[in-house]
Amino acid sequence: MKPGKPTQAQMFTDGADLPLFSATPQRVALPRPDAAPSPMQASYAHCRACLDTGRIGQRRCWCPAGQ
Repeated sequence: MKPGKPTQAQMFTDGADLPLFSATPQRVALPRPDAAPSPMQASYAHCRACLDTGRIGQRRCWCPAGQ
């Protein structure tokens, strides 16, 4: 082998790496979310206001647990 000037091997010979190092923002196309609302989490409480504790803050709830 002849000693010569070293050359750097090209990883991307077709220029596919150029947008990465050109300081231009990358564009990404995200899929649109579904328009349907997600279902609510099931609750085992009968009263959604006090969650069957009978109290809302310092007051009593109007549900059977607070009566």
